[in-house]
Amino acid sequence: WSTSDGGSQAYALSATYTNNASVTLYPVWTAYTVTIKYNANGGSLATEHGSAFDIDSNGFITRNGSANLQTVSYGSSLEPAKWNNPNSINLVRSGYRIDSGIEWNTSADGSGTSFNQSTLYSATDYSADVTSSNQTLILYANWQQDAYTISYDANGGSGAPESQTKIFDVDLTLSSTIPVNGNQHFAGWAESPTASVAQYQPSDTFTKNENTVLYAVWGLSNASVRIMGEDG
Repeated sequence: WSTSDGGSQAYALSATYTNNASVTLYPVWTAYTVTIKYNANGGSLATEHGSAFDIDSNGFITRNGSANLQTVSYGSSLEPAKWNNPNSINLVRSGYRIDSGIEWNTSADGSGTSFNQSTLYSATDYSADVTSSNQTLILYANWQQDAYTISYDANGGSGAPESQTKIFDVDLTLSSTIPVNGNQHFAGWAESPTASVAQYQPSDTFTKNENTVLYAVWGLSNASVRIMGEDG
């Protein structure tokens, strides 16, 4: 209780009142809060990051040993933590990226609610239940697997397949479409436009994790030869 409306606490519950005077006591209200924890979700801290930050054995990002990185009170707003700030949290994960606008998610697999690190969210945006009790919210780094473009060049011919997208560490089956170039023989695909020997055939498995252009390799013209015996 406070001795003035909106003032600070003067008496705790069950405290002793000793003054010999009448008094009006006013309640001191404290807003419920949402405590936000952040999980690296398979990522690690980059070489350059804030010295106070670490990642514990459960994947939670800590500051000076505490995983409770942010607190937002009911009636207030707060931006989520920046995942790519070299002065504090700076996460990396091989073969993965974090897309702008969906940096954090309430589920480790990204199927929950996403939060943009550049958007101001109210306490009730973080948790609707903060209206009646203190809440704790875990946000996971919303990693997206790197994707690569595999494109095809008919290399003087026509009818090259449409480009394909390869996901990091997921094998890709190359297109079965075969280009044409007059009556020249299509020998396969190579990563150099001047190659004379094919590296890949249609429907082969492609494993490289990088953007790649495949060029058609053309051989000799198709021809028929008839061998005639002495009897014609």
